[in-house]
Amino acid sequence: MEDSLVAISMGGEFVQEFRTALEAAVRQWRFEPAEIHRILRKTNDSGRGSYWLLMSKRPIEDEFDVACTFTATGAVLAEVPK
Repeated sequence: MEDSLVAISMGGEFVQEFRTALEAAVRQWRFEPAEIHRILRKTNDSGRGSYWLLMSKRPIEDEFDVACTFTATGAVLAEVPK
């Protein structure tokens, strides 16, 4: 795991405990990579209704920071910064 630029501002008496809890929370997440789908709208043979046909898909690369709030009960609330 690479350190985020946000890590530069982390400090204090419990920084190692916080990092350990954060890493444990992140290990529980499941990631589905983003993809760009090229789709084509098709009309049914009957002429009534339509559907989407997947023509191709390709993965895209991106990265972002995630803010986490740890609660006294041990729950982790994650939100993507705006």
